Amino acid sequence: MFARLSQRLSTRVAAATSALALFFVVCTGIGAWAVASGMMRAQAARQVAELARAQAAHAASLLDFAVVQVSPRILPVGGVERLRLGGVEVEIRGLDVSNPGDWSKSAAILGNPVGRLVAEQGGRVEFLLPAREGAAAVEMAVTLSALAAPLADGGNGEVLIRVGGQNAHAAIGTPPSADWQVAEAEVVLPQGFGRGQLLVRAGIGGDSLDLPLGRYALVLSLMGAVAIALVLALAVVTSRRLTHTLSGLADAASAFQFDAGATAGAGGRFHVDGDDEIARLGKAFAGMVERLESAYRDLDRRSQALLTNAERVAQVGSAIWQPGQSHQQWSDQFHAILGLSPADVVPSRQVFFDRVHPDDRPRLAQVMADALQPGSGRVVMDFRIIRGDGVERVAQFRAEVARDVDGTPVRVDATLQDITERKRMEEQLDGVVRDLKRSNEELEQFAYVASHDLRQPLRTVRSYLSLIEDSIEDKLDDETREFMDFIRDGVKRMDSLITDLLAYSRVGRRVADGPIDSGRMVDLSLLDLQAEIDETHAQIRVPATLPVIEGDAGEMTRLFQNLIGNALKYRKPEQVPQIVLNCADQGLQWEFSVADNGIGIAPEHRERAFGIFQRLHGRHEYEGTGIGLAICRKIVERQGGLIWCEGNSQGGATFRFTWPKMRRSAVSLAGGNLTLAGHGDFIDPEGHREDGR
Repeated sequence: MFARLSQRLSTRVAAATSALALFFVVCTGIGAWAVASGMMRAQAARQVAELARAQAAHAASLLDFAVVQVSPRILPVGGVERLRLGGVEVEIRGLDVSNPGDWSKSAAILGNPVGRLVAEQGGRVEFLLPAREGAAAVEMAVTLSALAAPLADGGNGEVLIRVGGQNAHAAIGTPPSADWQVAEAEVVLPQGFGRGQLLVRAGIGGDSLDLPLGRYALVLSLMGAVAIALVLALAVVTSRRLTHTLSGLADAASAFQFDAGATAGAGGRFHVDGDDEIARLGKAFAGMVERLESAYRDLDRRSQALLTNAERVAQVGSAIWQPGQSHQQWSDQFHAILGLSPADVVPSRQVFFDRVHPDDRPRLAQVMADALQPGSGRVVMDFRIIRGDGVERVAQFRAEVARDVDGTPVRVDATLQDITERKRMEEQLDGVVRDLKRSNEELEQFAYVASHDLRQPLRTVRSYLSLIEDSIEDKLDDETREFMDFIRDGVKRMDSLITDLLAYSRVGRRVADGPIDSGRMVDLSLLDLQAEIDETHAQIRVPATLPVIEGDAGEMTRLFQNLIGNALKYRKPEQVPQIVLNCADQGLQWEFSVADNGIGIAPEHRERAFGIFQRLHGRHEYEGTGIGLAICRKIVERQGGLIWCEGNSQGGATFRFTWPKMRRSAVSLAGGNLTLAGHGDFIDPEGHREDGR
């Protein structure tokens, strides 16, 4: 509950406003307290100064009053009296003028009043008044504490008298301390004291100057609580007024449905009265939703039109229904494939099965029922449909079953495609394939027959030519012998041509693909070329290890034999053939290369060299039928690889071809493990073997 309330905008507004009000009250209270304390201290300073002056004047008047009252009194020598004059206790005593003691002689002889300060009794002021004729002199004594007593009603402080280098003081009430607000006032002592001073120091305590913090804090807290309560109430009312409209807009937006909005109209659903910012926001929101709804309807229409056009072009119709319910939703193309009009029928299971061929209905119903079972969910089936005009078509039905979290079927999404033309084309293609297979078999039989029937006359010609030469050996001249050589050479070339054609036609026909050691195939090809190697003194470098690949052993041997044989054939007369065979790991395939230092192939002729019967040199220069590289290309491409020719730094040619990797471990010819090549190009001289056979 608290978490939900704390997320409401009105609660946040009220809390923020209350916190701001509390901060304002605290800052204002602290400032008011500081200002009031300063004003009270200033006022107290003025009042203390006035009090000091008043008390000083009061003390001086008390002494003057005492002197005036005591002067006319007559006492016998040695007589003592105590009087209370103006609230001050005064002691008077009669003195012998002929023996005044330590008093100044001016008072006894000249008749002037004299005053002094005595340290006894905490400080005492004594006055010697001149004697009258025939009477004794009068000595008046007043203690400072007695003088300060009447001043205590006016405040606290102290009385200080300085006379002739002596000081004495007495407290007025409570004596001032260091933290008091203190002021001084000075008055002149009565005649006879010379330069004596009477000082009164008045003060007020620090705790009296400051406002009582406890009471002030209580008052401030009450003020803050009242202010927060008022602000909180105002914030709640204002925020509720603010958020009520926003909540209405949010609820209306979250509950809005385009279909309902299209019926009722978006403008009325989001209407907000007033002309303030919230009302304008609501009106703008209503207009935005209305435009969004219009765009949605337009997009929906366009999507439906696009879907209809796509289905018509692809000849695929779609349908949706819920399991267990007969009512379904069909697209226009779904109707069209079944030969129905959307305005004439209500889509249902019964209407759909009425169009299915009677012989296919049980099978289709069973397949659809199985798709609704747990663990199933997809249907793909071809069946026949009979349209309203009696035309029989072939359709492909696909359905996907959607399930809820419990695995219960909730919806079936189906498509229907007319595949009549595709079926007809597949049947035609099957016929073409059968015809092609039969034609290939006939060609293979023809090739087999040709290998015997065409070569048999050549062998006969060669045999009888030898017999003729033997029988008329002594009658042949040089020209006739040359003609005989031409005939024998033509027969030989014709026999080679037929042999190579047969080899080319048989590539890929009768093969037994399996794991083969490419190194072993290189050895076999070198064995077949041993005579040429010995004749040319060729040096052939082969990697120490070559990978085991998937293919036909005979074809692989012929491939290496043709490539290495070409390198031996097309050599430079002045150089010993240098042939290097390499293999590199290219990830998904192996890349073999055969490089030589021969005459090379011009860049413009490198692609043409792989064509059948394509010779780049005359027969008098290099013999051959022009079929060897064509056989190499056919062998490589049958395995899904590529073969091409490049130049190299020695001026010769480098033939490269790729071969898909095998999917089993490599085994050496000796029966042990053979490490597959693939990390480098076998260029380390120690990793090659030299074949100088």
